[in-house]
Amino acid sequence: MTGKKLAVGLLVSFAAIGPLRGAIIVHHTVELSQARKNPAEVATSSRAVFAGGRGLLGDSDRVDYYDIETGTWSTGTLPESINNQQAAATQDVAVFAGGTVRGGVRDFAFVFENAAGSFDFQHLSVPRHEHAAAAVGNKILFAGGWADERSDSVDSCFRDQERFPTRGMR
Repeated sequence: MTGKKLAVGLLVSFAAIGPLRGAIIVHHTVELSQARKNPAEVATSSRAVFAGGRGLLGDSDRVDYYDIETGTWSTGTLPESINNQQAAATQDVAVFAGGTVRGGVRDFAFVFENAAGSFDFQHLSVPRHEHAAAAVGNKILFAGGWADERSDSVDSCFRDQERFPTRGMR
């Protein structure tokens, strides 16, 4: 039965590193709120976030959150359905950027504020998918990718005072 569910949906297994020599102990397995492939995933200081992807009926706007402090799951939605996006996170902010919607490449950047538990909307400097994402310190970088042509640009996002405006993004 598990193999059958894996064929149509995504199961999430939780594992913890045991106290003795890195032993892995599986605690339990749960299902995401919507069967989908290719969701972007990141972890902030207290949440694992799985967003977007491709569901059975098309691109998904679904977001699943796991809160490590409470051990609970919750769901939400992105401002728009998205697939093939990349994501990276700092301690308290996650950014889901680029990707495709109904076949078109997008310049979306959905900024997730961990403390508020909500998304803000920004734009990358260029539309991109099949790009790279990385976080270092308080910066999140999106590089390369493809839209109408290959891109050599890098978008750099970092916390500036009270909000998370994006430098290099419009």
